[in-house]
Amino acid sequence: MSPTRAAARLPCVAVGLLLAWSLSAAVAQETLCSKPKTTPEALYQELAKDAKLREMRRSDIYVALEEGNDGILWTFTLPAHPAHPAAICRRVM
Repeated sequence: MSPTRAAARLPCVAVGLLLAWSLSAAVAQETLCSKPKTTPEALYQELAKDAKLREMRRSDIYVALEEGNDGILWTFTLPAHPAHPAAICRRVM
């Protein structure tokens, strides 16, 4: 392929990459570690019932749950925390 043909395709590639990035960002906003996005309280209630998760740590301001098989650590603020309600998901990549 000649350099001019390759240069002519560059804008198409850039648009394709931008579209893929924007779609992945939209999906990321709809989920949190592959869980449907909902309120932190509802997510905590759902996950706390799951027998596969174990409570790793609890304090006056947060609780941490671990999904051992998936390597996911969930952290939820409790009412005493200034950022409550909030949820954080950390996953080993």
